[in-house]
Amino acid sequence: MPMADTSHDQSRHATVWIMGLLLFALGVRLAYNIWWIGIHNSPISDALNYHNLGIELMESGSYSNLLRAPALPFLIAGIYGVFGAEPFLVRILLSIIGAMTCGLIYLIGREAFGWRVGKWAAWASTVYIFLFYWNGYLLTETLFTFWLCLFIWLLLKGRNNPHVRYWIIAGFVLGLATLTRPATLTFVPFLMLWAVITFYPKIKYALTVTGLISGIMALTIMPWTLRNYYATGALVPVTLAAGNVLLGANNPNVLDYFPGGWVPPLQSGLITEAEQRGLTGVELDRLYTQKALAFIRENPFYILKLCAYKFKLFWHLHRAIDPESIQYILVAISAALGAYTARSSWRQTSVLYIIPMFFTFVALIFWGDDRMRSPVEPVLLVFAAFTWDRYAKGLRKD
Repeated sequence: MPMADTSHDQSRHATVWIMGLLLFALGVRLAYNIWWIGIHNSPISDALNYHNLGIELMESGSYSNLLRAPALPFLIAGIYGVFGAEPFLVRILLSIIGAMTCGLIYLIGREAFGWRVGKWAAWASTVYIFLFYWNGYLLTETLFTFWLCLFIWLLLKGRNNPHVRYWIIAGFVLGLATLTRPATLTFVPFLMLWAVITFYPKIKYALTVTGLISGIMALTIMPWTLRNYYATGALVPVTLAAGNVLLGANNPNVLDYFPGGWVPPLQSGLITEAEQRGLTGVELDRLYTQKALAFIRENPFYILKLCAYKFKLFWHLHRAIDPESIQYILVAISAALGAYTARSSWRQTSVLYIIPMFFTFVALIFWGDDRMRSPVEPVLLVFAAFTWDRYAKGLRKD
């Protein structure tokens, strides 16, 4: 009987702790939105585009934009339809999603390295600026990072407790992530790499897991793909943005405008307005892709130079020291030490190594900055927490 009471007390303590964590994380994000961003702050740039898409969807019931993935605009339209077109209300929901991500980071750390590491990572995530910065803007980063954290946790959970339900849910979540940001359409080879590393020498089981997750992901995005097919007469899995970004990030002029970044295709020097006049969205995307691939093939050394800039931009190596950078430098260095120190269990935690590899790969092909690195931040925090926990254990022994 006393053992049962102790177990009940521990369970209640854990519930109180996690609720405290979530409420604190939410408080930080709401304070940031109210006093730093401002309640009446108007969306600009990409955020304004998502705001307008939400209004268009709410008012007309149709979605005409093929350059943006649908998940965030539909979420915005749902909020606007119920409460009115007030961006601050969307930011409140993004703050709640951001706080829930902190809880997922705890689960990831606990599943990978134990509950102490999970707690370190979770508390750090509540105040780590690169994890809550985007909660203040109508952008995909917050929602996409949430889906990716849930996906990572499901892979870790499924690895430790193999069951088909984890793979089915993981496939569904990966599909939702892809409908939020299409970068994960290309994740399947990395997923196979994870499965082979994790379940070796059970190669057949690894391929089965890969196929099941990929199949469920495909089924999840299929309704939107079919919608795009009826709208365009072509196979468009999620968006038509790939060619636009590929050309804008791989051209002879991008270094003059935005080293390692992206410029509008018409500023690339590889295409003229006359060439794209009269083309459909599908034809334009195909033309952009052809121009970009031709330039990449013909200029390998220049592309290597571009990749160096992209790597520097993605990993935040281009900024002067400021409060944001100091926080990031501490986390990044601790994460690098943690990833190296935890290498003995790398097969069990291989997804934590593969995620940064994948998003770095995407950044080198397209482009990436602090926004594009947001899905990697939770992994950095978990590895950093591993380092901090080891250091804390060393202090206690002394």
